[in-house]
Amino acid sequence: MEHSFIAVMHFAGMKAVGESVQKPLLYYQVNLTASMNLLQVMQANGVHNLVFSSSATVYGDPQRLPIDEQHPVGGCTNPYGKTKFFIEEMISDQCKANKDWNAIMLRYFNPVGAHISGLIGEDPQGIPNNLLPYVAQVAIGSREHLSVYGDDYDTPDGTGNREALLDYTHVVDLAKGHIAALKKLQENFGCKAYNLGTGTGYSVLQMVMAMEKASGKGELKQNGQGILQQRMTLRSIRRGSWCKKCKCPLTEEASHVVREGTRRHRICITFIQEDVCFENLEEGETQSR
Repeated sequence: MEHSFIAVMHFAGMKAVGESVQKPLLYYQVNLTASMNLLQVMQANGVHNLVFSSSATVYGDPQRLPIDEQHPVGGCTNPYGKTKFFIEEMISDQCKANKDWNAIMLRYFNPVGAHISGLIGEDPQGIPNNLLPYVAQVAIGSREHLSVYGDDYDTPDGTGNREALLDYTHVVDLAKGHIAALKKLQENFGCKAYNLGTGTGYSVLQMVMAMEKASGKGELKQNGQGILQQRMTLRSIRRGSWCKKCKCPLTEEASHVVREGTRRHRICITFIQEDVCFENLEEGETQSR
């Protein structure tokens, strides 16, 4: 053959939690059948190294915080999370049955942002299913306001999700984590799971305040109807940082930064954690706390 393959990164699948509740059979058919087909094709062609893009939804409702890899899995609250859990089980069983297989399952929480170029990023055509794209559309005037439901959760300002702060991780950092996992597969260790994240949680209003801070306008106001959009021009903000652990440059930083992707009018929400490094996945090291 002209080309040979030594590993597979499995990202494909349907991913909207709400839609999975409305269309469970579709999610089971697409996500599970496609993954089984992929594993069979890999086996038939002698490719036995896999990085699976999983999800923290496999943990279900947290039994304790922070969540580490030893937290029980399987108590999923929606069909989407169940498909991720079932796929993890398939991969684990395949590795147990075939000792020449190696797999890393990466569990992460809330991916956000876009590439700094603006050429690749999230630009939902309909109503966004996630907070950050929705806030971005309010900021540029595509939507009138953001409705915030609940102000009495056990968080600093009362807003949150199931009484918890959410960990948001930039997509570029997640990409680095997948590359690190690909390198670690060379150690031939069987099947392992790692969390990816910043280790820092944010409330809904903290995310909105991040948009205000990055814009320099502070014009996204809250009232009884939610966060109202007023005229607002976003400025492109560029920051850099260094990982304290290995001194490698990071694209993102711990303070919340909002960038305008000028080429395609995308809003890039960026988060950086100064002490998080995705260059290496060490044995037993948790990337999200």
